Amino acid sequence: MLAADRDALACDLWETYQVRDMEALPVRDLAMLSCGLRENSRIRMKMGGHDCDFDTILVAGCYDMINRVRRILTGETGEMPSMVRILMGEGPKKESNILSFSTASEWEAERKRLLARVGVM
Repeated sequence: MLAADRDALACDLWETYQVRDMEALPVRDLAMLSCGLRENSRIRMKMGGHDCDFDTILVAGCYDMINRVRRILTGETGEMPSMVRILMGEGPKKESNILSFSTASEWEAERKRLLARVGVM
């Protein structure tokens, strides 16, 4: 758990057991407390590869079923997006407009290009 996300484990231990300094605990006690964390704790969800807890998925499933019934009763056709699939990361992917740079010179070159495009430089 420490290797997965040290900060998430520290937050969970503080929230659940009020352990401020997990490094002060013996390893055996730290392991015991870590295993006792709830299923929707930050570290357990991260280690399981989940972005949201089971309750959220369950509510999204109820929404999907109610939406299906509504569509059947109103005669609506077409593809219906599933909230469960979206939450699980299987839904439609949005294009990201976030740029990242490895060096300051790459950032500076992009900045100059954008400023030239709007006519500032």
